[in-house]
Amino acid sequence: MDEVSRLLKQNPALLRARNESGWTALELATFNNEIEIVRHLLAQFANIDDKDDRGWTPLHEAAYNSTVEIRKKDEGQACNLQFGPLLRR
Repeated sequence: MDEVSRLLKQNPALLRARNESGWTALELATFNNEIEIVRHLLAQFANIDDKDDRGWTPLHEAAYNSTVEIRKKDEGQACNLQFGPLLRR
């Protein structure tokens, strides 16, 4: 977490950077169930609506992987995060 904070302070553009698949840091943190990093990125105004090369957002990733619940409360950046599966299997 400290490393993420340090990197974002050094280069705020990393918040919008994408990997070769179009994933942002927020989508990657969601995929890896890194809840504290997800919270930190959202507090730094990471865009929860950014789409990757598949057209997926971090919300899609959370639902698909059933790892972390991230629900949009409104059209702003406010989100509710909880551990636990989203999908019942």
